[in-house]
Amino acid sequence: MPQNDTLTTLQPDTVAEFIFSDSEEAVAVSPVQIKKHSLFENHELKTQAIIPRPHDRPIEDWITLVIIIAVVLYTALFLIYSRSIGRLFKAIVNYSVSNQLVRDENITIQRVSALLSIGFLITGGLVLSLLAEHSEKLNFDLSDTTMFFISLSLLAVVYTLKMILVKFLGAVYKAEKTASNYLFHVLLFNNAAGLIFLPLLIFHFFTHHSHDYFLWLCLWVFAALWIYRLLRGIMAWLSVSRHTVLYLIFYICALEIAPLLIVLKLL
Repeated sequence: MPQNDTLTTLQPDTVAEFIFSDSEEAVAVSPVQIKKHSLFENHELKTQAIIPRPHDRPIEDWITLVIIIAVVLYTALFLIYSRSIGRLFKAIVNYSVSNQLVRDENITIQRVSALLSIGFLITGGLVLSLLAEHSEKLNFDLSDTTMFFISLSLLAVVYTLKMILVKFLGAVYKAEKTASNYLFHVLLFNNAAGLIFLPLLIFHFFTHHSHDYFLWLCLWVFAALWIYRLLRGIMAWLSVSRHTVLYLIFYICALEIAPLLIVLKLL
């Protein structure tokens, strides 16, 4: 006895022609099994890991503390010595203002410059420790905190020795005024670099953007300020010094280019 409302069982994804008869049963004629194709089969993303990975990067507490100390320091300086800081940064773009500040030897300006130098050591030490972390040649088995304090101490020692050497050479060659002018410009542009480093470091640690981008931006900022300071130093030398260009070349090679090449060699 035929069954009502029944179809011949077919495999999935099968194309067939059906013939209906009086026996109330549909018969499939020449069924053809087809292969299933997908338009996006070659563009499917392959799963590499089933364990979810967070996109945020944990920031160590000591980094946050260092950033807070730098922010507090710069904020306090701008609130207390806003006029003196304005004169200092005006001297960056105005050569006559810088000469006037060197001649005046204002105690407040010197105090503010020293405090800004502390900010440069903090932010510059943090940038230098990050560069050491990315360098394969400086792959020491040290913690990030230790590397930061080593970088900060290295900056302090290098610039202290540089100031002593410049003072010594100025006394030997009877160019004390030129040496003072040179050191003033070194501190001036370092202080500007330290202030610019701070927001870049904040973006580097506390945003989801490319972290290396802000680190390289710090390097480009320092390179631009270094070149500008070198040109200003040459102008200062030529304007107040009576010595030949040979002494100028000695200053540039010994105190500017040689330390930079050493740092690039290590990185």
